[in-house]
Amino acid sequence: MFSAMFFKRAQLSGIFSVIGFLLIGLGGQIVNNKSPTTPTVAVLSLLFPSMNYMFMLGYMCRYEGQDLPTNMLWAANSTQGEPSTSRVAGLLLWLFLALQIVAYPALSPYIERWMHGTKYKDRNVRLGVDSQSSLVGVETVGLTKIYQPTFRQKWFTWSTVESTVAVNDLNLVARKGQILCLLGANGSGKTTTLDMIGGLQKPTQGSIRVDMAQSHIGKLLFLLSM
Repeated sequence: MFSAMFFKRAQLSGIFSVIGFLLIGLGGQIVNNKSPTTPTVAVLSLLFPSMNYMFMLGYMCRYEGQDLPTNMLWAANSTQGEPSTSRVAGLLLWLFLALQIVAYPALSPYIERWMHGTKYKDRNVRLGVDSQSSLVGVETVGLTKIYQPTFRQKWFTWSTVESTVAVNDLNLVARKGQILCLLGANGSGKTTTLDMIGGLQKPTQGSIRVDMAQSHIGKLLFLLSM
């Protein structure tokens, strides 16, 4: 859940999250076979659950190699074929895992808000002040959205990629009690306009005023594609 917040597409987040956890776990196994020190095991186990898992397996295997039951309170001694200079006890690894189970899901909403959250600071949201202004639910002035080329488009394409103007100087007024329809072909900027009004995207230029008094944006704007 935490790693998925760093991607914009669900398919990519699933693929890279799974592959990433497998590679991190493989890295933990490699480190586990290289006589890791106590600080190394402690830090990596605290940050990466899959490495924590591999270190715990190595911890238990060292006890098994000595025909002893696993003692969570004491670090396992090194055995032939299983070198280790780490003195991290199994109980500490278990506590790290318990902390990760709570911490990473708790951090996920903050990462999502930081990377994909609504940009309320870019909109003027207020309650109706006077009778005239309260009649207008949504108003945009000079609303413009320009998509700049991404890093991949700049450096990994042969042709020159130019900026894309999705919305150009849009002046729009949606009054309360009325139905406003945005008509246009695919790619004409309807979804981008609603995203900016809803706060999901930051406008490049222009202003947005939303009056939330006794109304909801969803009741004012409807999107029709042709």
